[in-house]
Amino acid sequence: MSNRGRIDETATTRNEELREDRKTERVSMAKGVNLDVKVKDGYIGRWVSLAIEGRVQRLQEAGYEFQVDALGNQIKRSKGGSDLVLMIVPEEYWREDFELGQKKIDDQVNEQQRLSKDEYIPDGRKGVISRDSVI
Repeated sequence: MSNRGRIDETATTRNEELREDRKTERVSMAKGVNLDVKVKDGYIGRWVSLAIEGRVQRLQEAGYEFQVDALGNQIKRSKGGSDLVLMIVPEEYWREDFELGQKKIDDQVNEQQRLSKDEYIPDGRKGVISRDSVI
């Protein structure tokens, strides 16, 4: 009798035990690179590349600070050949920046959807029709 296509209950149980023993939250590979990091309450952390000229200075002007360890050293890591440093910002600043960015996106979408005086969208249609093209 073949075991192909059958689930190994021992392996399944072991995987469940491993998930329960895991001390850190699993990050899905489907998410891609996530630069946001959990830090102390009231702050948002972000890994910042040191290779991008002026990036750290711009973030400091926006209220970001370096996250330091217990000895006062900046927290750093390497990723894909780049050196990254962990920076934090008060959550209220982060939300303000997020809302400004979202407003910019909303304004762009609204501008793209604005109709000229000779265009209209018939009920139930997704496309714009020009009145000049109607015979």
